[in-house]
Amino acid sequence: MKSESAQTSAPATNPFYFYNDVGSYADRSASDLPSFASALNNVNTRSIEFHMNRDDFEKWIRSLGNYALASDIAKIKKKGLKGEALRSNLRDTVNKKLKR
Repeated sequence: MKSESAQTSAPATNPFYFYNDVGSYADRSASDLPSFASALNNVNTRSIEFHMNRDDFEKWIRSLGNYALASDIAKIKKKGLKGEALRSNLRDTVNKKLKR
């Protein structure tokens, strides 16, 4: 089994592409958790909300093998946050995982 640090920094076989809506690319992508955390700082909140509502972040992070972080993101979704509150909570959760 991969170590937790490998799960945070190994590039994804399939990068994550941020969209604002179906067919509306947000001009951001991430190949691993560090680039995902960086993209969260810059992508618009509409894109973050779009992907949270579809469980896209959970699915992608699970594909990296990071089940604990995927579970944490599912908990954020249950809070029903929107806009900057959602961005902040999501970013903080990902950054905490990166610092371990």
